[in-house]
Amino acid sequence: MGQAGGNVLFSALGARIWLDTVGMLARIGNDYPAGRLEEIESRGIMVGVCPVDVPNLHDWALYEADGARQFVNHLTSGTNEAMTLNPEEIPPRCLDGVAYHIASAPAPQQIALIAALKRSGRFISLDPHESWVIGHATAIRAALTNVDFFLPSEIEARLLYGSNAPELAAREFAQLGPKVVVIKMGAE
Repeated sequence: MGQAGGNVLFSALGARIWLDTVGMLARIGNDYPAGRLEEIESRGIMVGVCPVDVPNLHDWALYEADGARQFVNHLTSGTNEAMTLNPEEIPPRCLDGVAYHIASAPAPQQIALIAALKRSGRFISLDPHESWVIGHATAIRAALTNVDFFLPSEIEARLLYGSNAPELAAREFAQLGPKVVVIKMGAE
């Protein structure tokens, strides 16, 4: 606990293994640990952040024996919506990237980021979040026309496809636009 983390940071660190130039765009809350941004930059990651006057996300990930999971925010945590970057908050110096990974976040904000960032010759990857698939499935599926790499979990794929058939779901998602579809199967 008390460590810097989150999907944006973990995605940037993973990309940095393979790429020389990697950036990270995110909101940071008023309780973000001092010195952590400099530590991230020292690892070769360009940092573009938008400070907001709310606490960062702090949650517990609870994993059940059957593989089910849920995330429970601490009582003093910021919300996912408050901690998700909006397109107008992207620093101009960060708008010339070749590829952007849209990490797990509320679907409406993910869709807005996809629309704002997609350009000819630019790659977009999308990692949806199961909490925001319900109620947004139609909009997520429509946004796939602007996504090059789609990375749903098995649960998210089932929610978007309508049944537990990962291979069929992957084929259908690919027909909607993505060149690559990877369904994360958890323990399988």
